[in-house]
Amino acid sequence: MPLTITILIAALAAAAGVTFTDVTRAAGLGSVLLVSGGESKDYILETIGTGVAAFDFDNDGHQDLYFANGSRLEGFPQGKEPLPSLFRGRGDGTFEDVSASSGLAEHFWGFGVAVGDYDNDGFTDLYVTAYGPDRLYHNQGDGTFRQVAQLSGIDDSKWGASAAFSDFDDDGLLDLYVANYVAFDTRTVPKKGDPDHPCLYRGATVMCGPKGLQDEVDILYRNNGDGTFSDLTAASGIRTDIGMFGLGVATADYDEDGDIDIYVANDATPNQLYRNRGDGTFDEVGAMSGVAYGPDGVEQGSMGTSFGDYDGDGHLDIAVTNFSHQSYQVLRYAGDGFFEDMTFATGVGQATFLSLGWATDFFDYDHDGDLDLFFANGHVYPDVDQMQIGTTYQQTNQLMRNDAAPEGGSPASSAPGGYAPKAFEDVSGGSGDGFTTRRSYRGGGPVDFDEDGDLDLILTVIDGTPALLRNDGGSTAGRWAQIKLVGASSNRSAIGARLVATAGGRRMVRNAGGGGSYLWSCDPWIHFGLSGSEKIDELEVWWPSGARQQIKNLKANRRYILLEGKEATPIGSAAKGAGA
Repeated sequence: MPLTITILIAALAAAAGVTFTDVTRAAGLGSVLLVSGGESKDYILETIGTGVAAFDFDNDGHQDLYFANGSRLEGFPQGKEPLPSLFRGRGDGTFEDVSASSGLAEHFWGFGVAVGDYDNDGFTDLYVTAYGPDRLYHNQGDGTFRQVAQLSGIDDSKWGASAAFSDFDDDGLLDLYVANYVAFDTRTVPKKGDPDHPCLYRGATVMCGPKGLQDEVDILYRNNGDGTFSDLTAASGIRTDIGMFGLGVATADYDEDGDIDIYVANDATPNQLYRNRGDGTFDEVGAMSGVAYGPDGVEQGSMGTSFGDYDGDGHLDIAVTNFSHQSYQVLRYAGDGFFEDMTFATGVGQATFLSLGWATDFFDYDHDGDLDLFFANGHVYPDVDQMQIGTTYQQTNQLMRNDAAPEGGSPASSAPGGYAPKAFEDVSGGSGDGFTTRRSYRGGGPVDFDEDGDLDLILTVIDGTPALLRNDGGSTAGRWAQIKLVGASSNRSAIGARLVATAGGRRMVRNAGGGGSYLWSCDPWIHFGLSGSEKIDELEVWWPSGARQQIKNLKANRRYILLEGKEATPIGSAAKGAGA
């Protein structure tokens, strides 16, 4: 049977057998209560939710979870404040609450998270944006963290949303980009229902913003290498003359010139693409590159964003979530610095028109080699339930399966291996309670928390427990491999690396980017779905240092650690349930 037909059959079988099950309580996360202001959402501060990070803080080989937490404007009685939490992964799909001993359980109104080893000491550190001073937690290597934001010069008090560690100047040290949102102050921002300053949405009284409020300027911090950071925003070319309502940020070398670029998803203002010149400065090229506006040429209410090669042509594309009645976007990289809007050509526009989206990421949930998409949904106005406009406050998440099919090397496809993008199919309804339960979701992303080889999802929820969605069926639907990079000349977290895997005649590109999705960050484990292939024939790594490394014959259904310039080391035997 021809290889292309074999892969297509495997892909269709995989899609039919994969579901996502909510295992939050069974995994030990049922005690987490995420607070986001009051129930009526009188202010915009109370609506954008809180974030989560997945990272191995104690280097035991298991993914751990950190949840930022919010507050209320009226405060809480002493001793009753909601606290952020750290859960240590046991390696069996369950977690242990180690918040009290970690040094992270301090009360503040937190939002986005970024993880990375900023001092290259071998332990992953944590940055949390906030309403008020941001936090930088240095991992002490003994299971505890020390708050060093003020000492490091990184405790800005702007209201931050998403953030991303990346090495923007190629010096081997992680710098930091922070997307800031609104200049919020209850003395100047009207409360919902204020008769002197009413704010309306489709005729109904709602909280005010972001339009009509003061926007904020994002910040770029350069790592000085001595534990401190310098604010290089203006000097680097990041816009300071005008602010935007920044919510999501993702970093990647989209133009493949060897340095890391920045894409920012802005709410109700044009999105921005900062092209790295390679000399420590950036050009903002969003409009000229075709990624600043919606398909109709108008700015949208953008929230989350991610890079990924969904069409298999070897170049990184962009996904963006937006406000309801706008549709989410898929932007295909067309070469020479330009993107093509494929929102409706891929079917994403039709499927998401009534949704309001936050977290999103490209991930291969069914191991067929194609990057699929998930969208975390939920409205900002509780009042929308009474408006009868086709949408609701609590919403279901969406799973969009990439149904790219073999073209048999047709000239219509320029993608390596003869694959061409067809469309994304909304398979949410048949994908388990993780995609049929209505809640108001916000931040998060994919992580293999139970170490069975397939990608699960962790999502935060407004005013409730998070949602840990276990992938059931992905690990047996097709083979896989996971790679964790460790930099030597590059930053130790290897953020910014590009991986190209060839398996069964097919070429797949993955990006170890910083940021991505929404209010989310994850250790850069790189995941490949291999369909029926028994191995990765060749893996090429483009390290942030500029070095290139080739490794051959990596067996499927294994996890590997790859130190820059060394051989890949398999971690244990085949993962449980992998069927190697």
